[in-house]
Amino acid sequence: MSPSMGAHCGIAVFADDIAKGLAAEGCHVETVSGADPVETDSADVVLLQHHEELMPDAEILRILRGTRRPVVVFKHSAGADTPAAAVTGFVAMSRGLLPATGGVPTLCFPHPATTPSHLSDRTSLRRRFSLPADARIVGTSGFLKFDRELVPLLRELLPRAERLDWVVQLLTSPWRLPSPGLLEQIAELGEHHHGRLIHVHEHLDAEELNLRLQACDLLWCWTRAPSAHYASGVVSRHYASGSRMVVAQKHQHGHVLGLPNVVAAAATLPGFVDDLTAEMTRRRTSRHDPRPVSWEPHMASLARFLRSVTAARATGPGSGPTAGKSSHQRLDDTAAAHGVLGETGLEAP
Repeated sequence: MSPSMGAHCGIAVFADDIAKGLAAEGCHVETVSGADPVETDSADVVLLQHHEELMPDAEILRILRGTRRPVVVFKHSAGADTPAAAVTGFVAMSRGLLPATGGVPTLCFPHPATTPSHLSDRTSLRRRFSLPADARIVGTSGFLKFDRELVPLLRELLPRAERLDWVVQLLTSPWRLPSPGLLEQIAELGEHHHGRLIHVHEHLDAEELNLRLQACDLLWCWTRAPSAHYASGVVSRHYASGSRMVVAQKHQHGHVLGLPNVVAAAATLPGFVDDLTAEMTRRRTSRHDPRPVSWEPHMASLARFLRSVTAARATGPGSGPTAGKSSHQRLDDTAAAHGVLGETGLEAP
């Protein structure tokens, strides 16, 4: 279940990607929005994608009460304070998001990305995408959001790129929330630094995005968001290109920091731009094996995990007070113990 309500956001993209990855592992997957009625009678397990900005805890409780199937919560942020006994398991891409579950199964793996079978020739890629053949190219990608601080970053970076003879490739896609004036400000900067900024603003499929990132000599990954326990999909997609990277030292980037060909940079914008400029000056163009972030091994682990928790539920009541009960029954027990029913306004059965 994806609570994105059809909006363009990271959870929606991830839900689609994870469905494809699990299908490749032999699972039959149907993705539905959190706004849709949940028909789970034919499901073996419900995998609920949770982000606190998209789904309040009360909605999780409503979904749990609406199904008698095992529910695994995939945590993409803090929140989801549903008592562990009410669910069958937790999955996250940062250990800091996993709750103290009291024996409920958990799984953690780094944020995957679509990786190519081989790295393509940069000259051919630049010809394909009409990029400068001889210039050094530094780039980044992601949703068009104020959190990326693209305008202040580009104000500092473009004059340096001009001085060092680099070109900036900026790949953005529409975000679920508007960013008033941001496109116009970026366009003005491009006009002021003619020929130094190439901006593509559209939804690119995973293959084209990867190839455009492969065409870059250097990539950067920056956000003004505070360091927090979640996994950045942007930094994984950058690493999947095989291009050298400059990455802000924040928890959400931790799964690539320390990997080959990644330069750890300052967590403040002025220091980050200085570190990025220093790396541009060094003119290193090394490439790396992107397979550490590939989907395949992690989807195999997730498929095994889902099958194991489903099998454990099917083996019988066991010895615990909640073992063998449906999500509905376990939720009622937990709600009564924690006072959840009164707090959320749910009625007792």
